[in-house]
Amino acid sequence: MRILYFTVDFQHPLVPGSHRHYHFIKELSKRHDIVWLTFASKPVPAEAIDEMRQYTTEMRVFSWCPDGKLPTSKLARRKLRTQAVTALDLAFREVLEAGEQDVVFFHGQRDHSLLNSCEIPVVIDMCDANSMRILTQARYESIYRLPVNMLNYLWTLSTERKILQKSRHIALISPRDRAAVAASNSDIHVVPNGVDLDYWCPTEKVSHRNTIVLTGEMSYRPNTDAAMVLVRKVMPILRQELDDPQLLLVGRAPPAALKDEVRGQEDITLTGFVDDVRPWIQQASLFAAPIRFASGMQNKILEAMAMKLPVVTTPVVEEGLRSDAIEGNPAIVAGIDSERAFADAIIRLLRDPVECASLGEAGRAYVKQNFSWASSSRMFERMCLDAIAGVN
Repeated sequence: MRILYFTVDFQHPLVPGSHRHYHFIKELSKRHDIVWLTFASKPVPAEAIDEMRQYTTEMRVFSWCPDGKLPTSKLARRKLRTQAVTALDLAFREVLEAGEQDVVFFHGQRDHSLLNSCEIPVVIDMCDANSMRILTQARYESIYRLPVNMLNYLWTLSTERKILQKSRHIALISPRDRAAVAASNSDIHVVPNGVDLDYWCPTEKVSHRNTIVLTGEMSYRPNTDAAMVLVRKVMPILRQELDDPQLLLVGRAPPAALKDEVRGQEDITLTGFVDDVRPWIQQASLFAAPIRFASGMQNKILEAMAMKLPVVTTPVVEEGLRSDAIEGNPAIVAGIDSERAFADAIIRLLRDPVECASLGEAGRAYVKQNFSWASSSRMFERMCLDAIAGVN
């Protein structure tokens, strides 16, 4: 099978952001020829380029960041994006006109107009129901932002509905996202993420008692909000109930408001960018993620479980971990409307190291059983073959 593969960003473990399609390209390349067209809104290391060339018969990267930097001016960034989109559109059409591809594999929701004149079968990975996240997020923001949030929600929902018209072969990352985008369309596939268990593997345990951790890109609004909940509402309770509680907030680009919030609090560490989050995870006894709004699947939760760390999180995160063939998971789910209930769940676990260890073992077993990149890539492979064969 010859696949024209499009992604809205360059995905690789050396580049911040999602790595979902890095793994799918790597797996599919074992059996199929891939031409990969992608944007790069962040600097891409030469090692990442070299590795991806091994998996593709052709790769073209359209960069928004000359010299590895995006300009600060919005007008200049818009101009760079327009130039990149124009160049990619031309390349996309050139590859299609050559007539050598069997199927288009399109990732994302941005730039879906590229598919308007496509005459070969199309498979689409929408991944997340962004409209659902935006709508939920609006509940926790100032009423003064309501007009902006609603306009953003309506525009995103319109985009998602337009994408549904592009193909009969569409995937989302969880049943929750599928229901939010197209509740009546059971034909939409659910393709979960996987976890690299060789990479996310605990080594010698070095955790410190009463230490909790949250990882993720701290500029991402759901993560910023969760970090603020931990700092403002959960840590004051932990200080009253536990001896020397510590909070580790690990991830790149924390906003100024979060930096200001933790300043002077010696029991809270805000790392910013780190080369490897695993040593930080292993310092903790528990992973705490009071995420109040989200879409898709929170990889950080699965990675913590793979590292045998017990997890306390919220219903909105737990819903994203479900799939058609998966029932239940070993995460402790606590409602975030009551910060006391969330803090109490943390306190109970930290006071019971036997249960913490049991949940850690169960978490890694759960990830191993249910979240395999090879298994998920085979789902997309079948979707591509069905699209070529004309199977609905």
